[in-house]
Amino acid sequence: MGQVHLRGYRQIHDNRVLPRFGKRRVNAVTRADVQTWVTALHGEGISPATVHHHYVALKKAFRFAQQDRLIAFNPCDGVKLPKAATVGDFAPTFLTAAEVERVAARLAATRRDATRRRRRMGFSYGSRPTWAFERAS
Repeated sequence: MGQVHLRGYRQIHDNRVLPRFGKRRVNAVTRADVQTWVTALHGEGISPATVHHHYVALKKAFRFAQQDRLIAFNPCDGVKLPKAATVGDFAPTFLTAAEVERVAARLAATRRDATRRRRRMGFSYGSRPTWAFERAS
């Protein structure tokens, strides 16, 4: 396991698992406890993918406890995870003609402003500003 994954699991453990389960005996945690935790995470506004990531970290910890015969079953088994939105859940929102005009005007203004800033800094298409050459030398 790479350092990034290990660091991520440690953050989940320290910030989410320990506050919820840290004072409990490993064999006292039930499937209902884990389900309540998963539901609470999702209720906090955490995305289904992140909830799943947290769940996997907890499940791995309980799997090690099970392999070491500290528990007879993994309380994460059978827990229902929140589902991510699917394409079928997507409800398109269409802009009115007036809204399209406002968006187009704002984009045009933003582009003009960006172009002015580039020109003030000495940029032109296909060249570098003179200060870039001065700094490099």
